[in-house]
Amino acid sequence: MNSQDLDLNSLQLAGFDLPLSLAVIAGVAVVYTLYLALSPLLEEGEISTEEWSRMEDESLALLNRRDRVIAELKDLEFEAAMNKIDDQDLSRLRGQYEREALRLIEALDQQASNYAQEIDSEVNATREAARSRRAAKKASAESDSAEVVSKETDSVKMASKETDTEQRNESTSVEEPAHV
Repeated sequence: MNSQDLDLNSLQLAGFDLPLSLAVIAGVAVVYTLYLALSPLLEEGEISTEEWSRMEDESLALLNRRDRVIAELKDLEFEAAMNKIDDQDLSRLRGQYEREALRLIEALDQQASNYAQEIDSEVNATREAARSRRAAKKASAESDSAEVVSKETDSVKMASKETDTEQRNESTSVEEPAHV
């Protein structure tokens, strides 16, 4: 019987089952990995439903106003074609409606840009929060696994000491009858 068999026997006598311990550690690692992978899906966003509704209403109001101005421009062109409006009034009203349409289009572009920035900042904030949580959980898991390893090392040392003590006792008890 070699020293490796003796160490395995002493570990088994101390209640330490290596394959079972490795299986438990692997199971915990799999569950932890699944948790990290699925936790971002369960997070809630920072922008409320009311906020999105408000932004959508503002956009719809601008779009409706833009559509009305474009329709008025078409009506103006139709009236000019029917000679219901003189050239001077036509150019003044056309310029007014075109400026209003451009202002509305610029407002829509600005709003779209603002929405894109809000979405990007929300996505970045969510990613950063997830990274922070992941780092904190990883640090916690590393300290927990260090504790487990430390406890397992302590139990192995204790089992080894018990085995050494038993071996000494056996060798002492074998020598005593020889002295008697």
